[in-house]
Amino acid sequence: MGDKNILIVDDQKDQLDVICHIIEDDGFTVHCAETSGEAMGLFEAVPPFMVLTDLRLGDQIDGASLAGRMHQADPMCIFCAISGYLDAFDIGYLLGAVFTDVMQKPVDLDGLLRIVRYAWEKRQRWEKILMSC
Repeated sequence: MGDKNILIVDDQKDQLDVICHIIEDDGFTVHCAETSGEAMGLFEAVPPFMVLTDLRLGDQIDGASLAGRMHQADPMCIFCAISGYLDAFDIGYLLGAVFTDVMQKPVDLDGLLRIVRYAWEKRQRWEKILMSC
């Protein structure tokens, strides 16, 4: 049920490569983008069930705005914010927006895999509900 496509957006290539390889090794199909424009193109071409995005992209728009645009296009997509600069206000704001989870950099890779696996299970449950309607 559904494709295991994940989109990861981070303008720090080294960070992006590590996260992409870890998730890919866990059996997911990973698509990586370094810019918001590249991310939107991939989001439309290969719709992901989940997007992990850095909040501070050295690009036209920030990760929160990017996630908001993507959420408008696919309200069932699951979003996780990744940032090295978070405080309690940021976390509360993000979780009140389109994000279902937040991770701090440097990323705890075991924690990241738990979040991704749980998101996949959640998305499968949602799709079953839709199929029964």
